[in-house]
Amino acid sequence: MDYKEHFHSLVDEGNFEDAFTYLKKFSGYAYEDPFYFANMGWLYNQFHDYENAKSCLLTGLRMFEDDGWMYAQLGCTYNRCMDFEKALYCFQQAIKLDFDDAWIHYEMSMAYREQKDYANALEEIQNALLDAPEHCGYMEECGDLLITLERYPEAQDIYAHAYEISEEPYYQLMQAECMEKDQQFDQALMLYEKIKQEELVVDVSLHKGICLSALKQYSAAIRYLEDAQHLGRDDTLLYKTMGIVYQELGEHERSQSCLKQAFSYYERALQLNDDRRWIYQELIELGALLDDHEELYQVLTKGLDDYGDETWMCYQAARIYSEDEQYERSIAIIQETPNACYSEEFDYLLAHDLGRAQRSSEAIAVLEKLHNAHPDDSWVLCEYGWNLTAMEYYDQAIEMFEKLLEKEEDAYGKAMIGWCSYHLGEYKKALQYLNSIENKETQPEWVNQLMNDCEQCLKKEG
Repeated sequence: MDYKEHFHSLVDEGNFEDAFTYLKKFSGYAYEDPFYFANMGWLYNQFHDYENAKSCLLTGLRMFEDDGWMYAQLGCTYNRCMDFEKALYCFQQAIKLDFDDAWIHYEMSMAYREQKDYANALEEIQNALLDAPEHCGYMEECGDLLITLERYPEAQDIYAHAYEISEEPYYQLMQAECMEKDQQFDQALMLYEKIKQEELVVDVSLHKGICLSALKQYSAAIRYLEDAQHLGRDDTLLYKTMGIVYQELGEHERSQSCLKQAFSYYERALQLNDDRRWIYQELIELGALLDDHEELYQVLTKGLDDYGDETWMCYQAARIYSEDEQYERSIAIIQETPNACYSEEFDYLLAHDLGRAQRSSEAIAVLEKLHNAHPDDSWVLCEYGWNLTAMEYYDQAIEMFEKLLEKEEDAYGKAMIGWCSYHLGEYKKALQYLNSIENKETQPEWVNQLMNDCEQCLKKEG
């Protein structure tokens, strides 16, 4: 048996230390073929000694530059050192040299994923599955990427296939979670009912609670959520869901307690994660549900410090200030956001806030842009008419509300035409529109008062 065969027999037995000691005795053969440097590099990778792995593999590649296996091992080394660009280059070189295997595509997928290039990460894990179609680990990674890309039906199919192969209940759980994320709550509940594995009881209870909450079956939902809590679940998703359900059940104090707990956990997560975007998004959503918004405003300030040059953060901050009727602060954030002028989301928010801040002429300038792009948008027609009314341009306001009524029956539109007609002295027209409003018992008091004023004016005239 030559030294290579004996080395492989030691590796096959899992005796990596003995294999390492044995191979070092044959360093004299290192310059004859790639075997020595390639396998020393591979062993150093197994020992997590990546600097020595890199040294061995780079030395070997200087002499044997056409060795695809060494490039693949060096790619693994760079991946573990989080040098993903170099890792991808090495894997691509390995493939060019006809060393192509499923695990290389898996490693490439990991590198792309770490760079948040999810589309290429998905393509590579799918390439890995072409070579290893029944590899459940690759399927799991593929499913996770599909969830990240919000392609839930495809992820559901992947996990269903993994379950067929392995009969592992975890994959049923993931399949049900994909249904849940795709808002197939009834179907998800049916699948959760089938999962009986003891290790998954807590997860199943939590997700049953989430589905029942989404279906507005709050009493049933809280029982499962409390079960999950008693069984040891202690995280943001649980407390956030419990907070929302308790609120729906009218238990305000318990709701606020749960929401504060979830909020505090996310605050801690800010200290532990480099990419904090998703944490800020969760904190903002939770903070808006709390009675006291002081902590929410602190989060907004931190978020703008961390990600103030990113459009999504500016929009979230502006939206919260708008919802709290701090319109000038919202307007200032929007107007200071460089890319806001290219986003219709900002335009809608800005038009709303300018109107509420009694800056109607500025609001109309934004609404004109939106109206040109979306001439049949009911919200734009209402806002446009409302701002024209605020500026006492009643004729033009009536035109907007009439366009609205051409599209749909709208009580507010009729009431506003009544208001504008009253101010133009057209009392009969005003009453005609006001009287045509259905469900008068639910209309605002100002509409009833306006009808009385119109009738009084007509009596004086006639």
